[in-house]
Amino acid sequence: MILLFVDFPDATSDEDTHDIAGPLSEGIEEYYEEVSYGQLSVNIDAVHQWYQMPSDSGTYDYGSFDGQWQLFTDATNAADPDVDFSDYDIILTAEGPGETHSYSPAFLGAGKPVMTDEGPIKWGSTLGQDIYSPSRGYIVPVHEMGHLFGLPDLYAYDGDLHRFVGSWDIMGNIDAKPGMSAWHRNKMGWFAAEQVTCIEYSGTTEVDLTPLADP
Repeated sequence: MILLFVDFPDATSDEDTHDIAGPLSEGIEEYYEEVSYGQLSVNIDAVHQWYQMPSDSGTYDYGSFDGQWQLFTDATNAADPDVDFSDYDIILTAEGPGETHSYSPAFLGAGKPVMTDEGPIKWGSTLGQDIYSPSRGYIVPVHEMGHLFGLPDLYAYDGDLHRFVGSWDIMGNIDAKPGMSAWHRNKMGWFAAEQVTCIEYSGTTEVDLTPLADP
């Protein structure tokens, strides 16, 4: 996975990219190492410079596929002389603090990938201002990566948003930096068959519970 830093003609940044990349990379890598019981290793390479996009920040609508696709296209075009994109399956872009976009949606571009000099890239996330929130930070891209792995949101889109799983899953309420539920860990293939017991709706079942890892 590669992390590119982008700014815009109307919203430039001179922040030290190491100060942004360090907490993000460490948090993401440690999170997935823990919830996967060591079975998933995430490696993030950051390119420590700001790439200015050719258009103003408002041109890139993070809430639309086309807006994200255009940002990734402009970012990879700018970085292509410095980066061999054949080494990467996922792109993260990060804007500077105080810039335009408030949130950080995932990008799923299997039908229209971003083309680099080395070939297509289908997955990514455009990171906005929520990565600078003290209560969120790295947990934002952790959630968005869940979508890249095929996991759905577990919150509602109207009414009481967190009436389903609350803070018991990273795909629900992320503010408490929760782990991943057993349901999703099982979907990800991180349990062995003998670690899972399926219980019928009726009848009585006795199950011996044993820890899967040391706390």
